[in-house]
Amino acid sequence: MGQSELEFLPLRVINVVANGKRSFAKGDKRRLVEACLRPGVSVTSMAIKAGVNANQLRRWIEQHSDWLPSRWERPTRRWARSTAG
Repeated sequence: MGQSELEFLPLRVINVVANGKRSFAKGDKRRLVEACLRPGVSVTSMAIKAGVNANQLRRWIEQHSDWLPSRWERPTRRWARSTAG
């Protein structure tokens, strides 16, 4: 991934509420999610570059799969707990 493709990093914060929760530019979040789905890209390293928690980024990937072109499948949660007891 070239440097020009990562110009949107770190993510642009558009709002911070009193409890410290940050809101990010939707377009930047979209580009980050799309970048994370490229082959060989580490979600953790992208989270560090973006200035967000890796777990938060994984949640965005799951939540915003509607942003993805149809050629990509919805990500699966490999870390989900088994429901068998």
